[in-house]
Amino acid sequence: GALFAFERLSLALGRIFEPYVVKLIPQLLNCFGDSNLGVREAASVTSQAVMSKLSAHGIKLILPILLKVIDEDSPWRTKCQAVEVLATMTSCAPKQLSSCLPQIVPRILNVLIDSQEGVKKAGANALEHIGTVIRNPEIQALVPCLIKSLQDPLADKMTCLLTLRDTCFTHIVDAASLALIMPVLQRAFDDRSTEIRKIAAQIFGTLYSLARKEDLEPYIPRILPGLRGCLLDPVPEVRSVTARALGAMVKGIGEACSKDLLPWLISTLTSEQSSVDRSGAAQGLAEVLGGMGLSRLQSILPDFIRTAEATNIQPFVRDGYLMLFIYLPEVFRNEFSPFITPVLSPILKALADECEYLRETALKAGQRIIDLFANEAVKLLLPELEKGLLSVDWRIRHSSLQLIGDLLYKLSGVSGKGTTKTADEDDTFGTDVASSRILKALGEERRNRVLARLHIARSDPTYLVRNAASHIWKIVVVNTPRTLRELMPILVQLLLTTLGSGLREHQQVAGRALGDLVRKLGDRVLPEVIPHLEEGLNSPDDNKRRGVCNGLIEIMRNCQSEQIVSFSDHLTSPIRRSLTDPSPEVRKAGARAFDLLYSGIHLRAVDDILPDMFVQLDDPRTKEDALDGIRQLLALRGRAVMPYLVPKLTQPRLDAKTFAFLAPIAGDTLTRHLVRILPSFLQAASEVPATEKESSDLGYCTIVLTSIGDITGVRLILQELISGLSLTDSASASQISVPGLKPNSTSYCYASLRLLHVYLDSCFTIEETTSASPGINLSKPVANQPVKTRKVSNEQEDSDDEDDDSNVSYDEESDSESDLDENAEDEEDFQESESEDARPDPKKIVQELMPDYYPSLLRYLTRLLTVNDDSILTYSWACLESVLKYWSAVSMSATQVHELRQALKSALGEFLRSQSRLTLDKQSSQQHSRQEILIPGFSKPGLPLPSLVRFYAECILRGHPDAKEPAAQGLAECVALSSGAAIQPCVIKVLGPMIRLLGERQPSAIKSAIVESLAALIEKCPTSTRPFTPQLQATFTKALGDSHRQIRLLGGRGLSNLATMTPKLDVLLVDLSNAAASPFKITLPNPPVTPSVGPHVQVLAAAGAYPDTTLQALRLCLEKSKGKPKLATLQTVLGYVVPMGRLAEASGSIDEEVASLVFVRRAASACVGAALASAASTSDTAFRD
Repeated sequence: GALFAFERLSLALGRIFEPYVVKLIPQLLNCFGDSNLGVREAASVTSQAVMSKLSAHGIKLILPILLKVIDEDSPWRTKCQAVEVLATMTSCAPKQLSSCLPQIVPRILNVLIDSQEGVKKAGANALEHIGTVIRNPEIQALVPCLIKSLQDPLADKMTCLLTLRDTCFTHIVDAASLALIMPVLQRAFDDRSTEIRKIAAQIFGTLYSLARKEDLEPYIPRILPGLRGCLLDPVPEVRSVTARALGAMVKGIGEACSKDLLPWLISTLTSEQSSVDRSGAAQGLAEVLGGMGLSRLQSILPDFIRTAEATNIQPFVRDGYLMLFIYLPEVFRNEFSPFITPVLSPILKALADECEYLRETALKAGQRIIDLFANEAVKLLLPELEKGLLSVDWRIRHSSLQLIGDLLYKLSGVSGKGTTKTADEDDTFGTDVASSRILKALGEERRNRVLARLHIARSDPTYLVRNAASHIWKIVVVNTPRTLRELMPILVQLLLTTLGSGLREHQQVAGRALGDLVRKLGDRVLPEVIPHLEEGLNSPDDNKRRGVCNGLIEIMRNCQSEQIVSFSDHLTSPIRRSLTDPSPEVRKAGARAFDLLYSGIHLRAVDDILPDMFVQLDDPRTKEDALDGIRQLLALRGRAVMPYLVPKLTQPRLDAKTFAFLAPIAGDTLTRHLVRILPSFLQAASEVPATEKESSDLGYCTIVLTSIGDITGVRLILQELISGLSLTDSASASQISVPGLKPNSTSYCYASLRLLHVYLDSCFTIEETTSASPGINLSKPVANQPVKTRKVSNEQEDSDDEDDDSNVSYDEESDSESDLDENAEDEEDFQESESEDARPDPKKIVQELMPDYYPSLLRYLTRLLTVNDDSILTYSWACLESVLKYWSAVSMSATQVHELRQALKSALGEFLRSQSRLTLDKQSSQQHSRQEILIPGFSKPGLPLPSLVRFYAECILRGHPDAKEPAAQGLAECVALSSGAAIQPCVIKVLGPMIRLLGERQPSAIKSAIVESLAALIEKCPTSTRPFTPQLQATFTKALGDSHRQIRLLGGRGLSNLATMTPKLDVLLVDLSNAAASPFKITLPNPPVTPSVGPHVQVLAAAGAYPDTTLQALRLCLEKSKGKPKLATLQTVLGYVVPMGRLAEASGSIDEEVASLVFVRRAASACVGAALASAASTSDTAFRD
């Protein structure tokens, strides 16, 4: 009864009764669980009446109470009662129903999985009850399917979703319908199946056109996580459908729902994790902006463009914003056309970016713009794409080609898909209709320019670019030959510009394109192309003129020999002009063109071009350019040019400077012309005054000679110059005829000496400088460097006969499908410089061949040292000095030292025989021998004699052990042959090392030669050796005790030479006499002068073992110092030596094998005589008394 009362009150009072409902709900829930059936039925009726009168505010008051009961761990009966009450809320008015169902249905779905069967049953009844209030007839038919899908989460959702998607709606979807549909979609978004997620997104996107905004809004927070997940799905189709659903959501509900969505999309747009995430976010953001409207895009797009253009931002961030430009045009369609211009800027920049995925994204964005806005792309995008075809990066060229192809396909209405592989590369698939459409859209000028660049790109060195260009060409072009003839003017202009580019790849592409044009059209195109090329030489642009030469090269490379002959008159003129062009690059390219012309018409090319260049050599204004042009020709066709060039440079007078400029390039081609070159060089050398040490002409001649690296040529140079040193008629004399110079004459010898000296000096100098050739730059700058154009060398290019007209064939360039920079031939055509290792170093060849010429060279040079001619002597020594520069004292062999000694001895012998003053009288010969052996080359001061002395000394000190002995003997001979004035400059530098060397253990032969040299140096240069007197005296005293008699004798000679300048002469004489007397135990009780004491005594004791040689040394000292010793010293000496002159045979204890008493008595007697003679010369009268 109470329940019925509440029912009637609610129905009667309506909303007035609403405040009491909140207190009624707990008791009403208890009545649902009453044991009396009538009470339960009354509770059901009462709840329906109450719910039907509730306002939105009333539902808000009681709904939390019911939901709390379901959410909490309440008794299952209470939960059932709460669910039943919730079910009765479907009796609410439609407005209240739409606000409560989004909260009710999720709780009911949770109840369906409860462990208590009664609760699950109550939930199922509640869903069915909700289904009964659906007013949409289309959804009403689907209620069983929807409820089944909701009751079993694991059931197949596909059937339900497909049924829902394929339903045709004619009525609005009400709130009750959405209450069943939205949970199904929410579960579908979380499903693993891609297809289920895609269908769910499709359904969600269509709901905004079928339901009211107010009904959909409550479900957005629950549905958005699923949509976000689908937007980042790896499958592009799922992302696309989801993005459209988001756009529809924003468009249907407004920006209110995008408050959190927009920041998330922008954040995901710059994700570093995956490009899939960035793509989905970009597509979603584009659709969301589309839903917001054009005004919103206008406000936010400038920020997107600035971010995409920024270079200081991470690539993945720019990539995300670039992806926006892929989807925005598709979303806004025609409304996006005003934004194409600003959007193109970041797209074009990204096409040239070093990041690969940025380029790919930009390419897709460009393709999308072309697909949707083809007409605008022609004006805005096409010019930039044409520039992209000239990029050095093949990826940019490839991307630009792809976009141009897409644009042409769009304009012509054809598809670019499918294969275009054909048997002939010129077969095409284009139609007249498509061609006319392109012409109409682009205009004739622009179409011709685009097709011309497309044809040039067909010769790109990169296969992908080449293949893409060929594919586009075949699709849009109807007939290749006809199209090329139509494009001829603009094509030639573009080729000339590209051929003259400073970039190597541009040259390659344009060269191949021109060659392809000539190969296909042949005689039909040459009359049109060549005039255009020659006209290009009038351009003030150096690059364009160089492009003309490169074009001529490609034309001749792809022409038949007959065609070159036919058009040779037209080809000769531009090549001649290019060889004397002011630009070094143009001249170099012109030389390559001449090389190919020579292959076709042979010596006719030389006859037609060189004479004019020789004329320009005489003009100071054009000489430098013409000279470099000839230099470039020599690098490629030296054998053909040299027969014309040598007479020009040597007659009537030698142009040494020009010759030196060209020689390093001509190289070995000079060999066969040496018979003409050497006479002019010798003539120039003979005119150089002897007083002029450095000569520019000789320096230039050296450059020419050292440019020849051919063994035959080097041998000829050495043979002729060395044989020219002869002053007597011989079989080996020079065979070269020099006007004004007679072989075997002094003037001819002088010329040979001067030329040989600079040649050897240049070849044997380790660190060469260009100071010997003033005015000539041999650094081979790029502008003057020769360029190899074929794999074969000049020897293989030209036949051995100068007039050989053999044709040199060129292989046609292969069209290999590879990404290499093309074949080796093309690489060499554009090579910047010739390899330094292409031929042997001429100086090394000279150094390797010189050992064969050492004997004859040394023989001639040493003979010339006996000639009493200052100029001959000066440059003979200069040549010998050049040889000594190359010889290393450390590695000098005994054979080489012996050859030098023998040459000197032979020259000395010939010199002595040639002297008329030499008599057969032995006494006379001994009297004059010292003067007679001083040959002119060793006696005149100022000559480089010290260099030979120092060389011998270095060889003794640090040379090979086998070479030390002959070097020491050679040093002794050299000192013996020299005058004091000539050898004085090197005395101080030689004495110290020689003295130190004698302090070490040395073989007797070396020691003997060194002691002899030191003795001779003291005799010839007493003033220079005076500072070394103490060291020398000790050295010679030690030599007196040597076991070899010859060394002892030489030591005595050295001491006698020192006697004239030693300050301790008296001590020396007493020490020697005491040492000689010590073996015989001769002593003086009170000698006027006492002998030395200290370490020096041990050395004297060793000398005392050989009294005969010691006494001879004493005699020599007394003779050399005659009149200088004190009388007391002479008395002491006599006191020691007089007893030794009276020795009997059995006296003393000396070794009879070492010194015989006979020799001792004789030596002692000689000492007595020398002492008396010295005393007689003194002014002291006491001795005479």
